[in-house]
Amino acid sequence: MHPESRLPLILVTTKQGSVPHRYVDAVRLAGGDPIVVGPGDPLPGAFDGLLLSGGEDVHPRHYGQEIAAPVQETLKIDEARDLMELDLAHAALRADLPVLCICRGAQLMNVAAGGTLWQDLSLAGIPSSAHYQSGGDFWETSHEVVVEPGSRLAAILGAGPLPVNSYHHQAVAEAASGFAITSRAPDGTIESLEGRRHRWVMAIQWHPERLVRHHPVQLRLFTRFVEEARRS
Repeated sequence: MHPESRLPLILVTTKQGSVPHRYVDAVRLAGGDPIVVGPGDPLPGAFDGLLLSGGEDVHPRHYGQEIAAPVQETLKIDEARDLMELDLAHAALRADLPVLCICRGAQLMNVAAGGTLWQDLSLAGIPSSAHYQSGGDFWETSHEVVVEPGSRLAAILGAGPLPVNSYHHQAVAEAASGFAITSRAPDGTIESLEGRRHRWVMAIQWHPERLVRHHPVQLRLFTRFVEEARRS
């Protein structure tokens, strides 16, 4: 049980030398105490929840593939971050800590749990530009996802159509064993997963941290995550 004076400690991953302000702000708005770590940074002795943030592409070797020829020039890979986050994801799953995974983080968690990715949506027959919005403000939405009734995600955000933003060119291909698909875009792209073998693992393909102030429903993801961390 946490002393009332201590906020849940949320480990927020990022690339080396970066401070992911929007994730940090969202965690604080939800009542958590964020600790930012990048490759090579010292890790705290203990934490209550893990937030895997957005960023570059996960190296295909981590899900048993070579880099596909059509995307050799477009993949952006940070191998040091891959290794750090894969280790943290495995540790959090073993410890049954709550994990919120966003964009790259959702893809990385799927890989850590044994799933695969589309290295580029074009390989799935979907234009890469269809899921990477340009222009406008970062909090604007660009398409809807349909949230599955009865899912944990539906209990937080509601079932049915939900407007979201979109900043990715990769996506989950085969969901990891023990993970359920909880929303898709109209073109079939997997937009969220949740773990069914762990207490609370939520993987979200869009960027709720960019939406929380203009679309307050998205703050519920962070609030629920911090509540779960408080129980850790």
